[in-house]
Amino acid sequence: MTDRDFQAISNLALTSAGLSFSKEKRPMIRSRLANRIRVLQLSSFSEYCDILRQKNAVRERQHMISALTTNVTRFFREPHHFDLLRQKVLPPLVASLRKGESVRIWSAGCSKGQEAYSIGMTLLDLAPDAASLDVKILATDIDPNVVRTGHNGCYQIPEMAEISSGQRLKYFKYHDPPSINEMTVRNRLRRIVRFRELNLINNWPMKKHFDVIFCRNVLIYFDAHARLCLLPRFEAANTADGWLFLGHAEKLPAGSQTTYESAGVTAYRRYSV
Repeated sequence: MTDRDFQAISNLALTSAGLSFSKEKRPMIRSRLANRIRVLQLSSFSEYCDILRQKNAVRERQHMISALTTNVTRFFREPHHFDLLRQKVLPPLVASLRKGESVRIWSAGCSKGQEAYSIGMTLLDLAPDAASLDVKILATDIDPNVVRTGHNGCYQIPEMAEISSGQRLKYFKYHDPPSINEMTVRNRLRRIVRFRELNLINNWPMKKHFDVIFCRNVLIYFDAHARLCLLPRFEAANTADGWLFLGHAEKLPAGSQTTYESAGVTAYRRYSV
């Protein structure tokens, strides 16, 4: 990979997905894209860059973004967020559901779906009849492959280590035909989670506001400008007293004018202005 190849790929990642890569990431980019070079039977990264620049190369640019983003996640990752969700965030929302109101939660950058399903299990533990009420968890990601995995709701047993035995019995079942190696999400949980492909730097088609937004370990991929641009969009998509959860290595961008105030470790709540 030449300097020119690296710059071309970095520029395409930035313009198409808002991803920012420093020069130190060059070995990682080379390693992760090497498989695409082999699959396409190309002899150099320069040839690959030529393909990426073509107007009809939308699918290949998706492959590139999928390769460059790390889809590392697990159920109940950063458990302090789920403690806060269970103890403080969800109880008043469940009360609203009981009054016939709607509740909307967004898992932005959902990866393979573990985050969205963890939110769903936490909600169903508090309100077992939630699937019959007006509640939806929207799970979105830029990578169509992980969106498909989340929608299928099938996970290997080792991936489910953080799920309690009680939750595993309530919310998962073995495949048909049975397999001792994996389980799939039961309908009561599946009914409240919807998976969609979404690029965060593009237009957001959602019309309803979200009571809770999870966008964890996503902003770390964006440059400072993209992070500053995303924050007011999250505010606009959040309800007036809504919640925003960021990843353990993330925080609100410095210098941002925001209606969020800290409400826990990388947890924020909008305040009235």
